[in-house]
Amino acid sequence: MRHGRKILVGLSALVMAISFGVTAHAKGKKTVGILYCPVAKKHYEEFRADYKKKYGDDVEFKVYEAHTPDQLNDYAAKLAKEAPDVIVTTCERTTRPVVERIKGTDQKLVFMSNAPSRLVSEWQSSVKNSTGVSSVMEDQVDYNLAQARALHPDAKKIAILTSMDADLFISENHGEHDAHHRHLMGQFFTYMNKSHKAMMAKHGFSGDIINVTNDKELKQAQAKIKKGKYDIVYVSITGTYQVKFDALMDTIKTAKILSVTNKPEIVKSGAVIGFYAKDTHLVDQATVMAKDALDGKAAKDPILATDYEIHVNLTTAQAIGFEVPEDILSKATMVHGKMKVSKK
Repeated sequence: MRHGRKILVGLSALVMAISFGVTAHAKGKKTVGILYCPVAKKHYEEFRADYKKKYGDDVEFKVYEAHTPDQLNDYAAKLAKEAPDVIVTTCERTTRPVVERIKGTDQKLVFMSNAPSRLVSEWQSSVKNSTGVSSVMEDQVDYNLAQARALHPDAKKIAILTSMDADLFISENHGEHDAHHRHLMGQFFTYMNKSHKAMMAKHGFSGDIINVTNDKELKQAQAKIKKGKYDIVYVSITGTYQVKFDALMDTIKTAKILSVTNKPEIVKSGAVIGFYAKDTHLVDQATVMAKDALDGKAAKDPILATDYEIHVNLTTAQAIGFEVPEDILSKATMVHGKMKVSKK
C-alpha cells in the first residue's frame, strides 16, 4: 500500500513537472499578431502554413479577422496596445490602420499588400521597424504602358482589356463574404480603372478600357476590337475571367494589332509580348521577414515587384508583321515559337 502511495505521489509530481514545463515553454514563446480581412484570408492561411513548415511551432499566433471598418480599427488599436513581438498584415486595408496606430514606435511590422511603391515608402518611414512585400499593381500598369509606347512610338489609340467584377472575384477566389467586402473589392476595381485611365494619359494614348467578365461582354469586346482601329491592345488582367481570353487573343491577332500584357499565360495564349513583374513570393518572403524580426534582425527594405521578366510570342509577332527588337529578344526569359527566316 505504501509503495502504491509512493508511486501515485511520484506520478503526480511528474505530471506537475511536465505541466509546469509546458506552461513555461508556452510563456516563453514569442508572439505574432495577425490582422486580416476575409478577402485576404488566403494570404493569412498560407502564411501560417508556411511559417510552421519552415520554423515549426516556435511562436504563439494572435489572430484577428476584421469584417467591417469598425472592426479593422478596433483590432488595429488592440494590436498596438498588446504590442506583440511582430505584427503581420495581409493587405493594404489592414496595414493602413495598424500603421496609423504604431507610427513613431519601435513596434515591428511585416506587411503583405499590392500597394503602390509610394505608399510602401510612407509606411516604412512611419514605422522604422517595418518591412514587407508588395506586388504593386499600379506600378506594373505604368511600366507596361511605357514599354508599349517604346515598342510602338507612333501609336495613338489603345484598348485596355480588364476583367474586373467584385462578386466574381470573391466567389472564385475567396468564397462567399459579406456586403462590406464586396464593396471593398468594388472600390479597388474602381481605383484600378482610374489608374488605367491615368496611365493612358501619362503615356500619350487615347482609347478605351474594355471590361470583360462574362460571355456577352466577351462578344462585345471582340466586335469592338474588330471595328475600333486600335494600334495597341494591352491585356491588364485584375480579375478571374481571363480563362476565356484565348478567343479575344485570336481576334486581336486576326486584326493584326500589337498586343502587350502583364501576364505570361496571356503571351502563351497569343499576345506578342509580356512584361511580367517577377513573383515577389509574397508569403514565402513574409515568413522569412517575420522570423528575422523575431530573431532581432534589422528590418530590410521592402521587396517590391520592380524586376520584370520578358515573355515573347514570335508566332504571333510574325503573324501580324511585327518585328520584335533584338534587345528585347536577347533579354527575354521565355520565347514561344521560332523565328522563320525568309528564303531569298
